[in-house]
This record gives sequence, structure tokens and C-alpha cells, in this order.
Amino acid sequence: MVCPPYDVVSLQDRENLHHRHPLNFIRIILGKELPGDTEYRNKYTRAAQLLKSWREEKILISEAQPSMYVSEQRFSLKGQDYTRTSFISLVKLEDYQTGNIHPHEVTLPKQKEDRLNLLRACKANLDPIFVLYPEEDTKSKSILESVTSRTPDAEFHWDGTLNKLWTVKDWQVIDSLTKLLENKPLFIADGHHRYEVSLAYKEELKDKPPGPHHFTMIALVSTKDPGLCILPIHRVIKLPKKLERPMEDILEESFYVEYIKGGNLTLMEKRLQESPIYSYGLFLGDTKEYYLLTLRNLKLLKKAFPNTPECLLELEVTVLHSLAIDRLLGNSSKFASANLPSAREENNIRYVHDSVQAISLVESGEYDIAFFINPTPIEHVSAVASQRLKMPPKSTFFYPKLLSGLVINPLE
Repeated sequence: MVCPPYDVVSLQDRENLHHRHPLNFIRIILGKELPGDTEYRNKYTRAAQLLKSWREEKILISEAQPSMYVSEQRFSLKGQDYTRTSFISLVKLEDYQTGNIHPHEVTLPKQKEDRLNLLRACKANLDPIFVLYPEEDTKSKSILESVTSRTPDAEFHWDGTLNKLWTVKDWQVIDSLTKLLENKPLFIADGHHRYEVSLAYKEELKDKPPGPHHFTMIALVSTKDPGLCILPIHRVIKLPKKLERPMEDILEESFYVEYIKGGNLTLMEKRLQESPIYSYGLFLGDTKEYYLLTLRNLKLLKKAFPNTPECLLELEVTVLHSLAIDRLLGNSSKFASANLPSAREENNIRYVHDSVQAISLVESGEYDIAFFINPTPIEHVSAVASQRLKMPPKSTFFYPKLLSGLVINPLE
């Protein structure tokens, strides 16, 4: 059974999925730590053994010949229906600085260490990296429709999304899709950690002849796909026990801070959607009050970041981190989080795409405040990636997530 990717599974969801079925893929991508675990016996070695046994027992079956896969996800968002189509393939690993594969987000060391340990143990790509390819037209549409017009090989609902999967063995179709991407830049939408882990794993095996470890598995979606939806990722913050200055002074230095009278989450989100660029919602845990923050003056950006590329200054998430979150957490560098997340940031920030969950985390006392942002336009993502620059961590949430366990790529 498939499951959501590891980075969006809560502890409670993980427990539920573990109990749902003994063959749920959560047992591999997000196994449990047990008392008595050692360097040689732990959640990673158990995942590898489980993957091996599922293959031996023919629960997982390898294709008899090299294949691509086409995936279709049908879903609703705010009352509107969407269909997003991708095709799953392998791509040769390339260095960010010299190759045609472009990231757009900073990654977090803890997550990379976890995924690298899992890759070392399982020696397989367990879920595809979500990658965008640019199109001026829609040539891919007719190629993919030649596949999706037939009955899918698998079809199921998961968390409100209808998922369909087709196996593609027709070399004419495979060749058409391959040629479509020749010399095109590819932009990582989701899965930066896994791509960088694949690069690290390749480097660890540099003394071995070229082989499967020189490739990784990706799911490719056209930038023209009508089902390409980006949602915001909100920030919940645990503040230092003692701030350098009162929080209102820090925020009012760069923002107009408007109290939302009679505020609730729905009203705050409505106000935020209607507000100009560089506006943010704020919820305070101690008073249960909602506020709207709006940048005081665009000149503040030039003054604060005189040498920062224009495409980064257009990102609301960059401005939020640099002018609000960094200053609240006491980071000395004005532009620290846009380039390299500090240890304090990793420990004091949680990234949440569900606004209700963000409020709940603050009301529980686990975190002190929550910042809410509008989604990042796809044009901004492409502009940053094209210049080989990076956004702060977790700047985008491409909805819905690709599922783990739908297709697996063994590396040996």
C-alpha cells in the first residue's frame, strides 16, 4: 500500500498508517525507532530487510523490461476540480552549478542525514522527486494523452485524490518523451533533500564503475499543466525565552501591524489574500489575537539588501524570514535564512501547510506564534532556480504530494 511522503506525515498519521496494514509503505520510508536500536540494527536496516522480503515474496514485482510510468492525480481545491499529469523516469544526476537540474530551496541537514541513511540501507529510490520542465506549447499533452486514454494499470483514491498509474513500455512513446526534454532545464519542485542525498550517495560510490547510482527517479510535470497548484507553507515559531527587544518593536521596524478586530482564521486568511505583496498573517498564542503585517515601504528592501538579486526580493517568504523571523530569533545575518538555515532556525521553526494545524500548534503552547503567507507564484520559482539561487527552506507546497511506494527504482 502506498502512503504520503515522509515530510508531510505527522506522528499520529504515522501510527495510524503503521496499524492500517502490514504492507503499508510507511514501514519502509518512516519506520519506528525501537528500544535497543544500535548502529547495526535500527529503523533503516529494518526497512531494508522489509523491502528485500517484499521483493522475494513477490509483493513487489520488477518490470520485465525498462519502462516509464504515467501518473494522473485528480483532486478538488477550494471548490474547483483539477487534473495533474506526470511521467516517471530516471534522470542522470548532475551537479547544481554546472548541470541542467536546478533547485530553488535551501535544504535542512537533519532531513538529509535521515534520507541518506535510508538510501544506504535500502539501495533504492523509494519515491520520485517532483520536477518541472518548461514548455512554451503543450506538446507533451498529446503524448501523455496517448497513454491516459487507455485503462490504467492501477487506480485508487487516497486522501480525497483519485490516483491513476499507467506502465509505458512502448519505445515510441518513451522516445518522444525523452526527446521532448533534450537540452531543457529541469526545476526541482519538491524533493530537494532526496536529490542532494542521491548526489551524496553517488559521491560515496565514486570508486565504483558508472551504474544505477548515477541516476535517480523523478516525476516530471509540465509548467503548462493545468493541474499545477502551489499552496503556501506557514511558519510556527518557538521564540527565545528572552527577546533582544519587544516583539512589537522588532516587527514595527519593517511592517505596519494591524490588529484584526473580531479576528478568526477565516477572516485573517481573507484579509491576507486581498492584501498587497509583502503582507503576512500573524497569530499570537498568549493573547489568541490575529494581526495583518504589511511592509512599510519598498525602499526598505533596497536598504536592507542592497546586493540581493531582484528575483529573491520578489519572494514574500524571503522578506518574511529576513525582516521578521531572523530578527525575532536573534540571527545576526540580515539574509541568513535565505542562504543557510541556522541551527536555531531548525530547532525553533516548524513548517506547516495546514493553517488549522498551525493555529493548533500555537494554542497548545508547543509554539508561540504563527506566520501565514500567500502561495509563491510558479513564475517566481522558475526565476530563482534559473539563476541558480535558492529560497528559504519550505517555500512552496506543490499540491497534492506525490505518493511514496507507487514506483520504486532499485539501485542494485
